[in-house]
Amino acid sequence: MQTVCNKGHRKEKSVKIIDLETHYAVEEAYALKGETIKGYSDTSENVGGVKVDPLQRVLSLNNIEERLEHMEKAGIDACVMSHQAGIEAAEPEHAVELARLANDKLYEITQKYKGRVYGWAALPMRAPEAAAEELERCLKQLGFFG
Repeated sequence: MQTVCNKGHRKEKSVKIIDLETHYAVEEAYALKGETIKGYSDTSENVGGVKVDPLQRVLSLNNIEERLEHMEKAGIDACVMSHQAGIEAAEPEHAVELARLANDKLYEITQKYKGRVYGWAALPMRAPEAAAEELERCLKQLGFFG
């Protein structure tokens, strides 16, 4: 609750802080793209002078409990989550299956963490008709925000 002053009157107002840039990863989505998350560990990255294993960085996206703890500490009430594997750039013959797989996994996450995690659809943009169908499914059946 936040106290809001309006012309000398104090009242309580509920303000929800929402993180709009949150991601998760589905290992199977990488396999369908002909890649593996493990392939990301072939190279290391320097982040702030610290050597980081990209495999661990990608897999850490899936630790929703830890993410919710960080959100709590930062005062963030909820997040809109999307898949980070680049489904929009995948070859059309794989993209439709990738998107459905990623969105189904995200739906499971949103159901487990109702009110804290909301969905943003992954779409096979190189297959426009399928992208429109998947967006409609995500909005109407899965309850995603977009």
